[in-house]
Amino acid sequence: QGDMTLLGDKLLVYYTRDDDKKDQKKAAPAAKPEKKAEKKKAGSTEEGLTDAGAKVRKVVAIGHVKITQKDRVGVGRQATYWAGGRKLLLEGQATVWKQKNQVSGEKITVFLDTNRTVVHGRPGRRVSVTIVPGSFNKNQDKK
Repeated sequence: QGDMTLLGDKLLVYYTRDDDKKDQKKAAPAAKPEKKAEKKKAGSTEEGLTDAGAKVRKVVAIGHVKITQKDRVGVGRQATYWAGGRKLLLEGQATVWKQKNQVSGEKITVFLDTNRTVVHGRPGRRVSVTIVPGSFNKNQDKK
């Protein structure tokens, strides 16, 4: 979405529909492509997730997860992306790089519209941060 790409072995998409107030409170996983194709063959007018008033609420990526956004790259075992808050949670041996700088921990929250990342460790284990002096300048951070 926008300048962010999310990859994984399996992606689960949860969505809401603006025109159905019941669905706004209760999101369901997206249908498998095979089922959609079967419905279309049967004469259904069902469209894709972003058509007919559907809005993506969150996406969960499982297995060999990789996110990219401009010069920021992150990896982990699972990621949850919330579209409304433009926030992403990487879990399971998570690492995020921005240029030569790196943060690692059990969980990392990435705020996609700001230059902010929060790293969480497991009990009894520390997080790891590597900052290369001179790798940022004030003009570059404002991009």
